[in-house]
Amino acid sequence: MPQHLNVYYDRNAVAKGVAAGAHRSLIGGLWDELGSLQLEYLRAQGLQPHHRLLDIGCGCLRAGTRFADYLDPGQYYGIDLSQELIDVGYDKELTPQIRAKLPRENLAVSSQFEIPFGVDFDFVIAQSVFTHLPLNHLTLCLSNIQAVLADGAAVYVSYFQAPDLETWTSPMSHQPGNITSYPDRDPYHYQPSQLLTCATGLPYDFENIGDWQHPRGQSLARFTKRATPDNHPSATRMQTRDQALSLKPGSDHYRAFVGPPGNFDFMSATQFSLLFALGLRETSQVLDIGCGSLRLGRLLIPFLQTDRYCGVEPNSWLVQDGIDRELGRDALTLKTPQFSSRSDYNFAEFDRCFDFIMAQSMVTHAGPDQLQLLFKGAADHLSDTGVFTFSYTPGAPEKPLPAEGWHYPQCVGYCPAYLHQRLASFGLCAVEIPWFHPGARWMVAAKDPSRLPQAEDLQALNGRVFSGAE
Repeated sequence: MPQHLNVYYDRNAVAKGVAAGAHRSLIGGLWDELGSLQLEYLRAQGLQPHHRLLDIGCGCLRAGTRFADYLDPGQYYGIDLSQELIDVGYDKELTPQIRAKLPRENLAVSSQFEIPFGVDFDFVIAQSVFTHLPLNHLTLCLSNIQAVLADGAAVYVSYFQAPDLETWTSPMSHQPGNITSYPDRDPYHYQPSQLLTCATGLPYDFENIGDWQHPRGQSLARFTKRATPDNHPSATRMQTRDQALSLKPGSDHYRAFVGPPGNFDFMSATQFSLLFALGLRETSQVLDIGCGSLRLGRLLIPFLQTDRYCGVEPNSWLVQDGIDRELGRDALTLKTPQFSSRSDYNFAEFDRCFDFIMAQSMVTHAGPDQLQLLFKGAADHLSDTGVFTFSYTPGAPEKPLPAEGWHYPQCVGYCPAYLHQRLASFGLCAVEIPWFHPGARWMVAAKDPSRLPQAEDLQALNGRVFSGAE
């Protein structure tokens, strides 16, 4: 057995390295690359200057120099095993201007992931921390962190990923960087399901992000703190399904926020049926834009094979309630769906192209600027043989375009000719289909015209039901 859990627990070796001026190499080098990567990635995830951020394993402030400069004064905090690394980072790496924004008491030595600051955090990052620790330490870290997180706060952890049990049991190489990791010693690799297990019993939603352009091949995962029953934002959100039937669309309840609550089941089934009629199979890769409280996801995720469903929803509480009250958390382990809370229609984090992209009730609320981003994002991530399906409300050609921005719960309309024009600008052709919708119409787009329903197919694509739709 090694004398120390990892090199960072050897205080004498760390102190000697710092004294020799090698503090940057002690934490792995790549000072500019990794420092900038962490800041820019979290900014893309919504980090704003007013947010409070905790840097687990802050070391000599490789990322801290950038975070403290970007954030408002006093909003960056860090913990690390080594006082020597913290000191050399603060004294030698921070400019006077950045030092003035970072009180020294915002940096603390912590050997068991104690968080001594007495404040709650909006973002937490642990870059190259889980790569050096066994599973029990990961659970300890996540357990201590959850006590100092605001509801909805996100914890981002980098790790070496083993995709399955067969690869996990043996040493494996990671590119770029040519780093070899192990199942039983530093540096460690883990399956995503093992990280999820570390959060068992803790109020987290788990998402395996995967590739985030790390220069040494580390993957990224996100743990998002769920609201507990005692601090849900409203009593409306806690109502039962039957109670929610009387709520107006847009109300603060997972079934009502996404539309008429009495149509929740109908809109689940009609979307699934439409995708299946268009060729959906269990091996398909599916992107659900505006997945909300998983009206469609609760049917798609069990149907699809593992790692085939991706959902995008900026209102993360909807996804959380959809999982807890409709899907069940065991499905996250069994089917490993991925979720993103981004609102910019950039789907690159999923690192794939999709056979089917669904955007139900997105165009109906999107101003022209949002429509442009939506169509571009769909075109960028649609496979060459894929189909992009969306609902829309028809508008008269002579009427002016809607105002820019997002309109919800209000609806906006577009004439079909305008939608065809915008789709064509991104290399997509489209056809309107007569599939039934209780308040809108459907359009199907593709890169390959042969993937669109043909004239003889349209009569069969009616989606009619005998009853049940309001």
